Amino acid sequence: MNLLKNMERDIELLSEKTFYVPAILETDESFDKTETYLYDVLKSGFEIKEVREAPVKFKFKLDGEIHTMQLRRFYVNLLMWYPLTTMKKSQDIDESYMVTDFSAKGREKYFNNQIISKYIETVDNSLINAAINDSIFKLEKIPLEFNVLLGASMNLRGFIKLAIENKEFMDLINTTIDPNEQPHNVERILNEKLRQLLVILKTHDNPLRSILLAGGNIKEKQLIEFFIAVGYKSTVDGKTLPTPISSNFLKGMNTISEYYIEANSAIKALLANFEKMGDAGFWQKNMMNLCSGIKLHPTIDDCNSVRPLTVEVKTKAHLEVLVGQYRLGYNGKLKVIKEDDTNLIGKKIRIKSPLTCGCRDGYICKKCYGDMYKINSKVGVGAFGTVKISEPVSQRVLETKHLNTTNSVLISFNETFNRICLLSSNEIYLLSNIEENINNLYIIIKKDDLNKLYADDTEMDANEYVTKF
Repeated sequence: MNLLKNMERDIELLSEKTFYVPAILETDESFDKTETYLYDVLKSGFEIKEVREAPVKFKFKLDGEIHTMQLRRFYVNLLMWYPLTTMKKSQDIDESYMVTDFSAKGREKYFNNQIISKYIETVDNSLINAAINDSIFKLEKIPLEFNVLLGASMNLRGFIKLAIENKEFMDLINTTIDPNEQPHNVERILNEKLRQLLVILKTHDNPLRSILLAGGNIKEKQLIEFFIAVGYKSTVDGKTLPTPISSNFLKGMNTISEYYIEANSAIKALLANFEKMGDAGFWQKNMMNLCSGIKLHPTIDDCNSVRPLTVEVKTKAHLEVLVGQYRLGYNGKLKVIKEDDTNLIGKKIRIKSPLTCGCRDGYICKKCYGDMYKINSKVGVGAFGTVKISEPVSQRVLETKHLNTTNSVLISFNETFNRICLLSSNEIYLLSNIEENINNLYIIIKKDDLNKLYADDTEMDANEYVTKF
């Protein structure tokens, strides 16, 4: 209460001001003065809700509408407007620059649409890059400075507190997997529990909440293993181990067998790093040697190639990958694929591609490369493309431990089988209370479905035809 009383005058002074944004963005000096003032107010009383959410009035035109925004929101917006100061474009600021989505994707969309796309034709690339880099640097100061005040860290105490206060979360972290359940059903159950977990973690106070709300890159499989249950693991040769791990990493392994199964998973990761990392690096080196000489043609805008690629736009994510590429319309004219061209999803389109560009001597025309040529005109596009394609491959090899999952198919039998047998996990048992004669019953396994019953002996008759009780 004493801190709030000390901050009341600052809140009052802030509410009396109306910031004229173009004047703030006009020079580095005017920007730094306002940014420092707002930063000091925020940091002095960030623990107080009334300070963080204090209303800030501002306008983009001298005789224009006065807008109101929470102090914390206005401060972030101001940092994201900073590129206009660097590029000397302060008078361009208007309502379209106001940011409401502060997630990673929201920030990326803002810089792409409001800075890069708008100024790529009129402002030098290096200046745009420097402007965005400076803005991101200022944004990074927020977690570095304020996380200390928030006490934001990964600690067990936060999750223990959540478990005490939220029974649903307590039930999730104490999940028990039925060992008699098929792996396919276990995977489905864990995925359903993951959806419940994400709702809890995003709506209740815990160490991961801010990361999840910001759109952080946390793999869902890792969340399942950390909070719910590790589940089934695969062996080095890709087979599913018959015993699931009911424990999670938050509480730790419970039995020796669970430690053994998890250690088996680690062996797979070590082997992948030892055996495949060199192959991935060698492939990356060869790709770089092949593509590093490829560059954009300085004068040819369109090679007029008559060999477009036919591509089916399967999903919205697929459409996002194609944004900026040129496609052939119904009249044969080239059109740029845009983010809002959702009508293309589910259709086959013909696009210009570097693969079929008609330029020679390692050059690509601008139309085949796509709209990104405006940004990458001074970059070795062959080398840049190689890094973008090959880097995730190497990273996946390193992430083998985290990607060691199972993808099982539901096993089903007919009514006769269910009367006399029990399928437990991936093992079959005869029921003890069978009343009918089973001497003439067979389990027939089609050769096309399962080539081997015994991997160590390819000559055994049982590998080819029928197993009899």
